[in-house]
Amino acid sequence: MKVSVVIPVFNGENYIDHSIKSCLIQDEVGEIIVIDDGSLDSTCEIVQKLGNLDQRIILKKLDKNYGSSKARNIGIDLSNCELISFLDADDYFLPNRFAKGINCLKKYPEIQGTYEPIKNFFEKNYKYSREAEANIVFLTGDVKETQLFDYLIKDNKPFFSIISLILRSESIKGKIYFDEDFKYGQDIDYLYNVTRNLILKNANVKEIKILRRIHNSNVTSSIGIQIFNPRKKLIDKWFKILLTENFTPKQARYLVYRKICYDLLDYRFLRYIGGYVSKFIVLTFLIFKHPKICLKLM
Repeated sequence: MKVSVVIPVFNGENYIDHSIKSCLIQDEVGEIIVIDDGSLDSTCEIVQKLGNLDQRIILKKLDKNYGSSKARNIGIDLSNCELISFLDADDYFLPNRFAKGINCLKKYPEIQGTYEPIKNFFEKNYKYSREAEANIVFLTGDVKETQLFDYLIKDNKPFFSIISLILRSESIKGKIYFDEDFKYGQDIDYLYNVTRNLILKNANVKEIKILRRIHNSNVTSSIGIQIFNPRKKLIDKWFKILLTENFTPKQARYLVYRKICYDLLDYRFLRYIGGYVSKFIVLTFLIFKHPKICLKLM
């Protein structure tokens, strides 16, 4: 089983060489699809030089910066291998990254993908952010395959990263793509889609093989509007999906509760009212506007 690794990159000249070479050392990698998302630095030249040395490297240069969602989607469509994996241009793999996951996929043909832990690698002079305070990023405790979507939409933290996924190409190609309307938060939205529609299994990796590089240029501050707006947009999107598609009552309650929590901040006068009372008022507004939501909750 061979893997297509999709790498979106924008102005990644400082890291792209390391990222690609970390894929080249993997025996299971059949191709590395680099989508240059309108870089203005020497990223394209670096990838072209590496491509001259190894035919597994495929470079697609876009005419402007569209965002990582579109870049990844193009990479998915260009992929030719049986499996697909994602890697960001500033992250990298360690040797034998795919061994456990592929063995798991061979052992359980009924599953569509695997996930595993990643480890944060902090660069020198990194400015601290709460978003990256967890050194190892993974689920807490055992979560059944059928409960992964519930776990994520409840906003449990930490969970797994998109760069830890190995997915069967036939399960996502032409079916599950990144939302190009999201500039931030598209990775979480994609995990929601994947865990809702596919069966993923923990690859049970004991020795971490994926490193996420943390530096001052790639971490969004966890404070204020930078994080609030994308997450509110994410919940608004999934609330709209809830109104038209089938969810379990438990899943509906999770989404409605999170919708209430974000909508609370839109009603300034409710800040002076107690927490439970204010949440009840927002729930009343939601039910008045969307009366069918009551049926979803029961």
